[in-house]
Amino acid sequence: MVGNEHGLDSYKAFTVEYNGAKDAVNPDTELDTHFDNSEVTLNIPLTSSVEDYDGSELYFEYKNGFKSVNMEVGRGILHSGRHLHGAMPIEEGYRHNIIIWMRSSEIRNMVCPMCNEVPVLEAVQGTAGDGFTM
Repeated sequence: MVGNEHGLDSYKAFTVEYNGAKDAVNPDTELDTHFDNSEVTLNIPLTSSVEDYDGSELYFEYKNGFKSVNMEVGRGILHSGRHLHGAMPIEEGYRHNIIIWMRSSEIRNMVCPMCNEVPVLEAVQGTAGDGFTM
């Protein structure tokens, strides 16, 4: 993304993997309820719950409980990074997703999304800055 004064101007992309195999070395099997270090998150499954794994549903927390979301290979879920969410335990198989966190310097320079405080910024060499600008 090209930097500008307004809108989403930085991102972080990474993959997550969950492995339900009993003999997997250090497998991640679930992800507790959390919010993301982003203004907007795009979550795209690279494997299919029909063919590749059982369980491991993505869920979102609401005032009256949780709602799970059916995910299809190549079809992304776009949501606010501040929305509490997680992944249920994988029961069997292997799940692989790409996650893209999109960030806004305009918003982050006013308030840190992780601590809700006005940020005190320091110049640092060799980092993307987690969406903050000087």
